Amino acid sequence: MKLTEYQLTCVEKAKRYKKRNMNNSFFRRLYINAGTDGYISAQEFTAMVNETNVIPITPKIDKQPIRDYIAYFEKWVLGKGVTEEERWQHELEAERKFHRDGECYQCEKATAYIFADGRCKDCTRLTPDEVRGTE
Repeated sequence: MKLTEYQLTCVEKAKRYKKRNMNNSFFRRLYINAGTDGYISAQEFTAMVNETNVIPITPKIDKQPIRDYIAYFEKWVLGKGVTEEERWQHELEAERKFHRDGECYQCEKATAYIFADGRCKDCTRLTPDEVRGTE
């Protein structure tokens, strides 16, 4: 990452502080000033000041174009242009993904039936009345 002269000056000024974290208001102000010349994450700024390597905690997210999101929302949430067969297939696929295709989340064994709590018959904590739906 190539920093501007002003950003390097902000990093050098921030190195003078004893508390080199975002809890210090002066440190925070230098971070905000450094961001005026171009984006720099708080993790990267703190790492440069403390002279350490930084590994981002969160991965970069590829943003979905807004038109794709609106089309998906209109189709599956509002139901525009969706047949009953498509809706049924979509719900079935979502349920399969939720239950990981018949795998108990507690013991991770493949099973033919998953109860409402996501567990197999050996691991479920549901009472017989809850399974029958009478409670």
